[in-house]
Amino acid sequence: MRLNVITGQAGNVVAATAGFVAESEQAAAESEQAARTGAEQGGGGIVLMPGQAVRQIDVPDGLFATENLAELRQHLLSA
Repeated sequence: MRLNVITGQAGNVVAATAGFVAESEQAAAESEQAARTGAEQGGGGIVLMPGQAVRQIDVPDGLFATENLAELRQHLLSA
């Protein structure tokens, strides 16, 4: 599974999502417009706040079956 991991200024995990992540409000609007015209899949999604960064990682599907949140957080930060 491919995830987008969003981190804050201190490097802490803010969110992890398989959905679309835009670098700005303008990028999100352009993606939504493209989706309406059929130019690309998707549209909508998460928009980064100032100071946040996003990176894509591959994780095993079973990773989210764990109840150990520390293990999950560590994997998201180290992948």
